[in-house]
Amino acid sequence: MDNLSDDAREIKEVSALFGRAVFFIQAFERQLGIALATVCLSDPGSVTREQYDALLSKNFKKTLGQLFHRMKDDLHITDEIKQEIEVALQLRNFIIHNYFWERMLPFNTSAGRQAMLEELHQACTVFQEVDSKVEAITKAWGAKRGVTEQDYAEELEKLLKIE
Repeated sequence: MDNLSDDAREIKEVSALFGRAVFFIQAFERQLGIALATVCLSDPGSVTREQYDALLSKNFKKTLGQLFHRMKDDLHITDEIKQEIEVALQLRNFIIHNYFWERMLPFNTSAGRQAMLEELHQACTVFQEVDSKVEAITKAWGAKRGVTEQDYAEELEKLLKIE
């Protein structure tokens, strides 16, 4: 058992949960980049492996906002999912750019930190859910083209090793 005060423990929990939210944000950004390199292509059959890899690399350098604006007019993604992505984008921008600034005073009280923990848990859920929906669209697209779950898992593992 650690010897942290209640305040220190809460501060540690908020910081850790903020880091977890950023993890889910980054996972979602990558998933959207993958979707843009697959689902959103006008003629996926004409893309070579090298072109696909280059497209992924290019997409992985873009911000979530840039990715969202690229896929906004795509017909393969429903308006409902696009709306969820836009909500996630706004939440991402708030968390990354303003979260602690706007929570500076609440962060100094136990009640404020508890509210922040709840808020960050909800944010994690938003990013996990929208990420799962985009991943499901990507997997369904791939399945129609003969990509199995095993193929998808192997490609994802390759991507993780490249980084």
